[in-house]
Amino acid sequence: MKYAKFVLSAGFLWLMLQVPWVLAAGNVSPTSESEKVESSSSAGEVKDSVFWHVSGRGIKPSYLLGTIHLSDPEVTRFSDSLNRALDKASLICLELDMSPELMMAAFVQMMAPNQDLEVLLGEALFSQVLKAMSDGNGGASALPIRHLKPWAVMVMLSTPKNQNPSQVMDLRIFQHARARNLPICALETVQEQLAVFDGIPLADQVQMLKETLLFLPQFASLFDRMMSLYKAGALDKLHELNETQLESSEVTVWRDTMTALLDERNLRMIDRIESEMQSHSTLVAVGALHLSGGQGLIDLLRSRGYSVTPIY
Repeated sequence: MKYAKFVLSAGFLWLMLQVPWVLAAGNVSPTSESEKVESSSSAGEVKDSVFWHVSGRGIKPSYLLGTIHLSDPEVTRFSDSLNRALDKASLICLELDMSPELMMAAFVQMMAPNQDLEVLLGEALFSQVLKAMSDGNGGASALPIRHLKPWAVMVMLSTPKNQNPSQVMDLRIFQHARARNLPICALETVQEQLAVFDGIPLADQVQMLKETLLFLPQFASLFDRMMSLYKAGALDKLHELNETQLESSEVTVWRDTMTALLDERNLRMIDRIESEMQSHSTLVAVGALHLSGGQGLIDLLRSRGYSVTPIY
């Protein structure tokens, strides 16, 4: 879980940490042949695509995109189908409002001004953190590390090197919407998203940080695997990889954290997604791990009677 989750979802926190560190019943509406929409998919089955068409129950034709919160050109280059959907959409929904002032608010929430991280972690562990940061993990050597909460350091260390926060896929979609004067909806607030981490007991945050440091050398190969699966649109396999990593952890709080990061947030977001799709042709772009699994957005939409079909 530590890598699969924190690159795909809490990796979104890394996007924010640039300042701070910055994807069933009902009739399918007509769609262009060039978008190659598959006509049917049974509930519980997620075919190989990160891009989906949502219709039925009287909603406006809408779209669901699973993103990966990275700046790799192979994933940030918009496909023809995505460009067409962006042209048709009258509303863009993202996990968060990515306005600079709200990102600064997120940074403040990641800080513990009265905490000295070296005192909390001990000299040896704090030295490991400083070395990992200086080696390029987290890309935030200029940040006041001593006053960051342990979970914030953990998330920073769990993000891949050599990424350009200004080119991350989610931010590019946000910028596209702004340039076209499209309304943007946030599916959750900064406070709601970061509350998942603030709710972790401090001792558990420290243990999770220790485990992240321990497994940093293995991150690159796992990240490459995740990238390959994402580019292939293999959402189910990404979900399985995430579960495998979760089960391998010796820190039991990971599973509770995963439930909060995925399932509980999905249940909160689905109500907001459904409400917006009732009145707008909506493009929803959220981290790819939010789409798959029994509590993923695809199955949640289907369980409410919507048709959700892959676009290639």
